[in-house]
Amino acid sequence: MLNEQMSSVPQNAAATARVALSKVPEVTIYFWIIKILATTIGETAADFLGTNLGLGLNGTTLVMSIALAIALTFQPPPVISSRRASTSATGDRHCSSEGASR
Repeated sequence: MLNEQMSSVPQNAAATARVALSKVPEVTIYFWIIKILATTIGETAADFLGTNLGLGLNGTTLVMSIALAIALTFQPPPVISSRRASTSATGDRHCSSEGASR
């Protein structure tokens, strides 16, 4: 029995890894454009707060942390891809209230 459990672990781990990797968005040129622009804007804003407004490191950290918390709180909902929407509509992979009552 122990041998059966140990032999199934690598298969389950591999299946779990495949599922996890399939949920990672593809890194495209748009990702890098947005990343570079966001990093540049964030660093510029932090430099402005720290240097020009005289908030210093602690004040800038506080302001930027509050800005991050606000952005994370009010972010838009994720966009569901057509592949996931079609899978969800058929009820093949996702549990829904309809699927649970069947």
